Amino acid sequence: MRWPGDDSMERPVSDVYIVKFRSGKYHGHVHVCGKPRDKVESEAKRMIHERHMTYMPGMVEIEILDVVPK
Repeated sequence: MRWPGDDSMERPVSDVYIVKFRSGKYHGHVHVCGKPRDKVESEAKRMIHERHMTYMPGMVEIEILDVVPK
């Protein structure tokens, strides 16, 4: 049963994803916006590489742990 004023069924699905990752001894997350679900992991790897690889030399292969819609 839907209550008056409940528009939860009419809201579009968010296109913001939280991507959790691990790389060597480092772990963290990034927010990926405006990408279709199938492109989120590759965009997240690009963002992680761009932001973290330059000043965290111990990072190795990036492992995506979880992709969650926000």
